[in-house]
Amino acid sequence: MPYNVEFNDTSNINKSFQRSVLEGVYIGGLFNLKIKDYPVYKSLKNIVRYIRSKNILQTLSESQVRTVDDYTIIGNKIIKYYQIQIPYLANSSQDYQEIKYNQYSNFLENLRIYKEIDIFYYDRKELLSDYDFYFTQLDTKLNEQVVFSTKEGKQLSTNLRNQLPDLITEMMANYQSRTREAVIIISIDLNSNKLSDLTKSKEELDIKVFKVLTGLKEININYIEVIGKHKEWLFNNFISNITNY
Repeated sequence: MPYNVEFNDTSNINKSFQRSVLEGVYIGGLFNLKIKDYPVYKSLKNIVRYIRSKNILQTLSESQVRTVDDYTIIGNKIIKYYQIQIPYLANSSQDYQEIKYNQYSNFLENLRIYKEIDIFYYDRKELLSDYDFYFTQLDTKLNEQVVFSTKEGKQLSTNLRNQLPDLITEMMANYQSRTREAVIIISIDLNSNKLSDLTKSKEELDIKVFKVLTGLKEININYIEVIGKHKEWLFNNFISNITNY
């Protein structure tokens, strides 16, 4: 004789008191409604929690990064970025180094008169081009100051000079040597998003940029505007570290 198996109804186990009361007056049927296998009451519960919760994060309009031509807008700031290339001075004379460092110190001191200018540094792998100044100084001495008594000696000197870049490249690869680069950030306040105000702010920023870059030229510091793919790389790697413009 076959047996009919009957399972106990476990749907009421571990239900909250409020849900049990609602089911008793037939309103609790709402708890059984589903949309795409997800309970409707949970969706409503999440919506209520979202509406009542405190907004901790900034809204997109306050935190987004926008690009207008070669200008960057973050919040209420319009910004330009420049990579600073400081000459390699370690192989220069002590007097020359002292002159250049004094110039750099005076320039940084003068920057205090400008507000909303920031400089930050990051380390990168050394490049052979970092030694261009050293190679130039070496070639000048070899051509103007060194006197060779034999042709063999001159040929040996030429061979060593020609091999020097490869030797330095090998050293950089073995020791993973690094150098430090700097980026200067120049910005001004953006009063509104109106096209007329934006145009005026761009002009004011250009004036400030001109003054700062002119100072860099006077002390022989090269600079490159950070735009295009270079700016994308900068933002992806360092934008989160910039907290004060």
